[in-house]
Amino acid sequence: MARIKSAELSASHDDLERRIRERTAELEESNHALQNLSASLLYAQDEERRRIARELHDSTAQNLTAIKINLSNLRKSAGAGSKSFQLLDQSCQFADQVLTEVRSLSYILHPPILEDFGLESALPWYAGGFGERSGVHVEVQIDPDFGRLSSELELISFRVVQEALGNIHRHSGSRTAKISLSRDSSNVTLIVSDHGRGLPKEVNNAKNDAVPQVGVGIAGMHERVRQFGGTLAITSSNDGTTVKAVLPLRDSSPLPSSDTGAAEVRT
Repeated sequence: MARIKSAELSASHDDLERRIRERTAELEESNHALQNLSASLLYAQDEERRRIARELHDSTAQNLTAIKINLSNLRKSAGAGSKSFQLLDQSCQFADQVLTEVRSLSYILHPPILEDFGLESALPWYAGGFGERSGVHVEVQIDPDFGRLSSELELISFRVVQEALGNIHRHSGSRTAKISLSRDSSNVTLIVSDHGRGLPKEVNNAKNDAVPQVGVGIAGMHERVRQFGGTLAITSSNDGTTVKAVLPLRDSSPLPSSDTGAAEVRT
């Protein structure tokens, strides 16, 4: 009798282990599918940004330029000091303002400077524009002769900076921020820090593996870095927040042979 019960217990144990293995395999498959979906969404988001930026630059901006030219010509034909002249002059100023905003939006969505010249040029450019828009002074520190990276790695790094600076502006209250970018033979290290009040708990505690919502977001930063095989750590307190991404070098230009150190660019 005891032998029968022992056999039954052994069979039940084996069946339980089998079901656990099957359930584990199903969960791993589901997790892999979610990661693939997340990767596809981020890729689609970048492609949509690229498309919108191109449309704004190639179509909308050109049409606005044409409108501005027509308004300027009409203004010349109107009598100086007349009501028509004043209205046309005001319309020309509005057209100039809208044209500037459209071009800025196009460059922020997908900056051509990133593709043409890399992070060494794109980060100081973006930091300067961000400072003008937000009032947050951003210091940019980049290794001398940093060189070019793969296009994917440059885009990931740029998007992390965009989101980190956006969070500083929205949440920290800090009037200053710092971007540090360095590389060695294996990795690129990107650090964005501030001296504000820190992230809200609901933002700082967002799940690292969550599928990102509209915009990059904290989860999106984690997912971008994870997909590339890197690590991202966010530390936040009442003394400020630091975002640190370490990304492996892949198909990037070789590390420059010049002396190492830190070249500082203030924007």
